[in-house]
Amino acid sequence: MKEPAEIIDFRVRPPVASFTRLDIFPKPEETGSPYFKWHSELPQSVRKRDMGLFLKELDEAGVVHSVMWGRRVSSNPAQSSTNEDIGRIHADHPGKFSAFGGVSLPDAGQSIASSVAQVEDALITHKMKGITVEPGTYPPLTTAEDRRLYPVYSRCQELGGILAMTMSRTRAPGANLIHAGVEGVDQVARDFPGLNIV
Repeated sequence: MKEPAEIIDFRVRPPVASFTRLDIFPKPEETGSPYFKWHSELPQSVRKRDMGLFLKELDEAGVVHSVMWGRRVSSNPAQSSTNEDIGRIHADHPGKFSAFGGVSLPDAGQSIASSVAQVEDALITHKMKGITVEPGTYPPLTTAEDRRLYPVYSRCQELGGILAMTMSRTRAPGANLIHAGVEGVDQVARDFPGLNIV
């Protein structure tokens, strides 16, 4: 008899701490969320903001390991999680999670040096496996191969981190399919052959 497959959920955002600021989580007084309407009713862990219930739901679904994806948006801190929270959740549940820290992209209020410092915070200070960036999701909207982002990619490669990119059509004002183009990811992979990209 064949052994059942082990399930790894590669993108989770636990319903606690700064994760609950993200728009995937409805406000406590709301009964639903447009994101969960896609496939299910609102999970009890989300409704109650309860880590214990979240872990129970993962177990019931057969998930043996999960990867937390942070999000950091310089233009909208209310849509950001913190590396400190991710690191704390990771430390509190050894073996259950891997962690990717969110890195915001440079804009009028933030320099590329600040973005690079966030890479170092995630990979060195908090010893995370990788970083996440969302070039076409929040302002400043851009594409994966924008050369202004190359110092972020370069530092991630130097530190042996995984680069996780969100490449999807979004509701951000001014966003279009150009911002979600995977052709740009191909160019990044060519320019950084030692960088693991998801």
